[in-house]
Amino acid sequence: MIGIIYSIVGILAIIIHCIVNGDTLFINKKDVTSKTTLYYQRFLWGILLYYVTDALWGILDELGLINVLKADTFIYYIAMSLAVVLWTDYVVTYLNREDGVGKFVRSFGRLFLVFEVVALVVNIIYPFFFWFDENGTYHAGPIRYIALYIQIALFIASTIQTLYVAMNSHGVIRRRNLAISLFTLSMSAAIVAQIIYPLLPIYSIGYLIGACFLRVFVREDERDEYYKNLQREMNIVSSMAGIYFCSYYVDMSDRTFTQIENQIEENNNFIGEKGDAVETLDKMCKHLVLPEHRKEVQDFVNLDTLNERLTAEQRYISCQFESVHIGWAEGVFVAGDRDENGNLKHVIWAIRTINDEKKKEEKLLYNSYIDELTGLYNRKMYSEDTDGESNESLIEGAKSVDIFSDDFVFVSLDVNGLKTINDSMGHAAGDELLRAAASCMQKCIGPYGRVYRTGGDEFVALINASYDQMLKMRDDFEETTANYKGKYVDSVSVSYGYVLRKEYPELSIFEIEKMADNNMYLAKKLHYSSKGVDRRKQQQNAYKALCALYTKILMINITENTYSIISMDESEQTREKGFSDGIFEWLEGFAKSGQVHIDDQASYLAKTNREFICNYFKQDKTSLSISYRRKMGDSFKLVEMEIIPADSYSDDNQNMFLYVKNIDK
Repeated sequence: MIGIIYSIVGILAIIIHCIVNGDTLFINKKDVTSKTTLYYQRFLWGILLYYVTDALWGILDELGLINVLKADTFIYYIAMSLAVVLWTDYVVTYLNREDGVGKFVRSFGRLFLVFEVVALVVNIIYPFFFWFDENGTYHAGPIRYIALYIQIALFIASTIQTLYVAMNSHGVIRRRNLAISLFTLSMSAAIVAQIIYPLLPIYSIGYLIGACFLRVFVREDERDEYYKNLQREMNIVSSMAGIYFCSYYVDMSDRTFTQIENQIEENNNFIGEKGDAVETLDKMCKHLVLPEHRKEVQDFVNLDTLNERLTAEQRYISCQFESVHIGWAEGVFVAGDRDENGNLKHVIWAIRTINDEKKKEEKLLYNSYIDELTGLYNRKMYSEDTDGESNESLIEGAKSVDIFSDDFVFVSLDVNGLKTINDSMGHAAGDELLRAAASCMQKCIGPYGRVYRTGGDEFVALINASYDQMLKMRDDFEETTANYKGKYVDSVSVSYGYVLRKEYPELSIFEIEKMADNNMYLAKKLHYSSKGVDRRKQQQNAYKALCALYTKILMINITENTYSIISMDESEQTREKGFSDGIFEWLEGFAKSGQVHIDDQASYLAKTNREFICNYFKQDKTSLSISYRRKMGDSFKLVEMEIIPADSYSDDNQNMFLYVKNIDK
């Protein structure tokens, strides 16, 4: 009868255990939301196995089935030690203490299990753990007591761990750790009582009370907090309804996620409703993000660095990328609560589509490269193209130009008579003239490259064309402009000059630009000369404009090593800045006095050398550009020196103009 009562206690323990902890015991493994829950579930199954063996023990003893009772006792002791090991695993994982102490407790628990199994196997041959006499009476051996003492040691070690963490934490974390400490203390007391009264189900009662205690003060508390946080985050996400079409709650402690919202069915193939966050984010990058954006997104979703990127001040970070199913999207991380050490406990990961925003952004960006009046590319586009910084993907249908190719041609163009048209017929007529000229340029020159409006009536074309194509383009352009008929103007006249890369392979794009400008100005001069136009007033205006543009204008004579100052600040005419009676002594002294940056001195001195300049222009070169950094105040700024032959230039009497202008404003 005593055995039946013993078993009834075990059966009641099984029933209560399944009722109280059923939602954790029987949860599907794939639905487990954290590693802590997984270890707790294993611990509960270990207790259940122990309860079953304990309940059978009394029934088998009452029925006198000794051999079956021996087998049940064998399993009973294994279940007892297994439950202790699973408990230590849960505590170490719960405390997140994978340090030396945690590893020791976990390893010691496994060694204990091995010791118990080996001892029970040996007990079959040499009964020193337990045995039954000829009357079927159970007897406990010395090893059984040693095993119980080891269990007490393991529970006490768990108690010390949790108490230490509890004393160094606050609020709900301290309360939970104290609850776990009380459980381990109560189990230690239960084991001591079991040693004194080996035939009473005290061990089962201890587990039953302790598991219920954990359920109320730890598991329910955790669950309440989880759902409070989840509800709060859902409120955050719901406040963004219509913006973020999928969102996930990510637990940073065990790197798991729970889906909050998902409006894209394809995501379920790789993401699902809950699971491992690291693995899932990696799958998402591989299957949902286009290859060219994948590395950037992988770095963005790296949870190992998220705590550093989501600071107390930076609670929101985002990353834009192009996806397979929805086009352009934006992923965001929103910071949640932090623990006592300032580490993130959880975050929200959400995604929204930004296709419409991208289209507007690209349109604005496209418009920023287009001249509003003519529809040609503007000076910004020209500057970026010549600096090698343009993003051709922003301009749909943009023809690329290789400025280093042998067939590269730089064309400088200027519309003739714009001021006269504006003054006599109004700006509507002037605008028509500019649009007409731009249309002719785009029609005849555009197919070979890019045409830019760089100023009021100034245009530039960067093209790749053979010599034969250049001839055809020139003929087509002159015919098209001559035959234009508009509302206000009956013809279009454009002066132009061009330079072929293959004729000057060593020159920079800016040096080629100056040469093309000079050629264009010569063509413009011939145009006005043929029309008999008085250019004196315009020349005066041009002189004023030149003085405003250039900080230094000199007339120099290479042959005689002389100069005359046309325009220059008097502060430049000092001995400290190398000022001298001879132009070449002045240029050399200017550099050596520290006015030229040390890194640019060698190049500057080589190009301002008398012999170099003399030979350079005897090769029929039309201009020489020298860029260098010069001292201005406490810093160095980029300037450009230009040397251009004067109308009176000859090989025997090399008269030149020398201009200097600031590049850095």
